[in-house]
Amino acid sequence: MEEELKRYIASGALPMHMPGHKRNPSVTDLLQDITEIDGFDNLHGPEGLIRDMELRVKDIWGSDDAMISVNGASALIFSAVLSSTKRGDKILIPANSHISVWHAVETAGLVPVLMDPEYDPAMGIYGRIDPGTFGRYLASGDIKAAVVTSPTYEGFISDTEKLHEIARSHGTILITDASHGAHFGIRGMKHFNEAMAGDLVIRSVHKTMAAPTQTAVMLIYGNEPDRSLLRHYLAVNESTSPSYVLMGALDRSLRHIDTDTFYHTVTEGRKALSALT
Repeated sequence: MEEELKRYIASGALPMHMPGHKRNPSVTDLLQDITEIDGFDNLHGPEGLIRDMELRVKDIWGSDDAMISVNGASALIFSAVLSSTKRGDKILIPANSHISVWHAVETAGLVPVLMDPEYDPAMGIYGRIDPGTFGRYLASGDIKAAVVTSPTYEGFISDTEKLHEIARSHGTILITDASHGAHFGIRGMKHFNEAMAGDLVIRSVHKTMAAPTQTAVMLIYGNEPDRSLLRHYLAVNESTSPSYVLMGALDRSLRHIDTDTFYHTVTEGRKALSALT
């Protein structure tokens, strides 16, 4: 593995794939590979540096609270599903949901209710979630939680603000898997705000931002589900020896995102791309 990785890097191949940092050597520092020593907090009971990072996440994306993961969005989705349901509950799952949703359903002993998003026959892929269809599914039974992927891997964006409104009217917790939308809704940027809504919104920072693989964040809106349950199930599905290399690199990425320079670069880039159409 090590030798093949070295060959690949030495080849100079343009990294047109995740993670978003594109192998920039300034993103990570292996000398920061420590453990939970005094002064460096604990991911599974954050009160210091890690809690400060979570509060920065909250401020950047404008949520009520936030949690971080070094086991990817998958661990956060697992935590979100298990903390929002109990064994035997129904959960609404669109056909394009991530495999981690199914792992959570299997682990929790839930009853999946399947729905199809809109389908694009020309491209052969699923697209947006239709609010009318979503509402009819929720009206048909006692569905405790619903998962929506927005944006999708292919870039389709659902109106999660409307979906969240519908979910609330039925007493259903909406979990929005926005893994491919970490670049949406950052402070001061109003692009695609309709893709931001949910009781729990999960973003893979490593997919579209300058952060290493496995780093992700969960944005929490409102009081449900219980915060202690979210932390408990996150701890269940995450290492008791979380990587400080990953957490340090995530913090570096968050501090970069939270700057005027980043905001200017992104907004000017969007203007330039729009001018091409």
